[in-house]
Amino acid sequence: MQDHHFQIQDEGRSVWIDGQCYQPIAHAELPGSMRCAQTGQMVLVHRYPDLTGPEVEAKTMQILGRYFRDTCGISQIRTDRDRYMEDARRELRSARDGVRYLVPEGITVVGQADGMYSVYTYSRLPAQFTEQTHVLSRVVAAQKTVPVKVRMRAARWLAAGLEQLYARFGGQLYSLLPEDVLVDIKTGAVWLVLGRCFVASDVSLAPDPQALYYIRCWGTEPLPEHELVRSAAYSCFRLLLGEDPYDGRYTLVNYPLLTERVLWRLHRGILRPEDDSGAADRFICGSAVNGESRMIGHGIRDRYERLPAFIKERFQQTLGVPEPSITLQAWTREMCMLYDCLLCDSEKDQYVFWDPEQARPLLYLKNDSGYQIPLWRGKEICWYHIGCSYQDSVNGVQKGRVGAVHMQGTTPCLQNKTNRSWDVVDANGKRRSLPPGGEIPLSPQMRIAIGDVSFEVAHSVPEGRAGSQQIADKPLTYSDLRARLFEDVSKSEEGETS
Repeated sequence: MQDHHFQIQDEGRSVWIDGQCYQPIAHAELPGSMRCAQTGQMVLVHRYPDLTGPEVEAKTMQILGRYFRDTCGISQIRTDRDRYMEDARRELRSARDGVRYLVPEGITVVGQADGMYSVYTYSRLPAQFTEQTHVLSRVVAAQKTVPVKVRMRAARWLAAGLEQLYARFGGQLYSLLPEDVLVDIKTGAVWLVLGRCFVASDVSLAPDPQALYYIRCWGTEPLPEHELVRSAAYSCFRLLLGEDPYDGRYTLVNYPLLTERVLWRLHRGILRPEDDSGAADRFICGSAVNGESRMIGHGIRDRYERLPAFIKERFQQTLGVPEPSITLQAWTREMCMLYDCLLCDSEKDQYVFWDPEQARPLLYLKNDSGYQIPLWRGKEICWYHIGCSYQDSVNGVQKGRVGAVHMQGTTPCLQNKTNRSWDVVDANGKRRSLPPGGEIPLSPQMRIAIGDVSFEVAHSVPEGRAGSQQIADKPLTYSDLRARLFEDVSKSEEGETS
């Protein structure tokens, strides 16, 4: 029953694909990674649980048939492999560079001596994949070696990938395991391994402690959207703060000494409400009475408090309830906002989050709906800021980039990254056109029209914001801004190390 394009030998210790032999990669982080010694090409081979004869057709349809809008038999997919790959890639070709998918490119069935059958699939891996791409739990464990900007990008792209995946396969996804989420530690791009997520099964927790790092969604019924939202929120929390967001015993006593049974329940999304003894499953940074563990340590509490108010509220709405009501689309929007709020100081390798609810001595762009983008070295105006698609010929947007912020001395400048001109009006009402590739110094009250969206350059908190304080009419210099913005971060880090 083996496909002549894809053959298994020595119980999977070697495979032949289109006439090329592949052998396991020693010490590979991703199980099933194999390389061809002649070409250097890498593939990911996955073996599914053994099946009986009558189950084979149904299981292989679960794995591959999901890629078709219409219905067809698995024999037709095998016969017309080129059509299958063309359809699969067209359906799942990501319009966003930061989200990529490993799609099964072939399937084969091997008969066993006991009458059972083993199902194998393979996906092709790009060059240097194993060197710079790691499973999500490893990226969390490498907080000090993976820059926060990369981790924040990963959280944003993971949300976008799950949103796209659910939009295409909602009602057909049965699992989302941590081993199926991979992160490029150089760029923050996210890879989602497809195939296993379409198979209904009951996956047991592995004894490896790394497996307890992330929520493991699985079951015999399709995953509801709220489970994917909670998984994305959980991953974002871990990427930013490192710690587990749940305390599953007496919240003021036992954290982090959680039993494996409690961890299984928490990571399965089963939150136990408070009982008469006071025991409960809680979000450790919750705002409820006794909702915060006193044993979480000042480090995570300080890092959590530095986050913008809106994302702390969203964490409580997603991690503090059994069934979050936020949609994947809304969570992706929150991740884009949080990424926009991240300010990095490359000279000191520090970061701070801009909070739209607080007064900050910093210029920012504000659109007509009040969305704020701080103007900081390296910030970008992206496709979602002007309400268009990642590739938009009408607005001249290519690969999601609309504009980029640079510094000329102490003055922020905005460069036009589209192939369309922008309309710019300064504070005195003087109008000019900014051509593609052009750059303009930014000053308060300047207005910039990009497509159908108008931005204003501002440097004070909008009226009506509670707790805002007055700041100087003239923005501070870049060096003064850096010193002031990162002053609290430096003090906090000194406290953690002392």
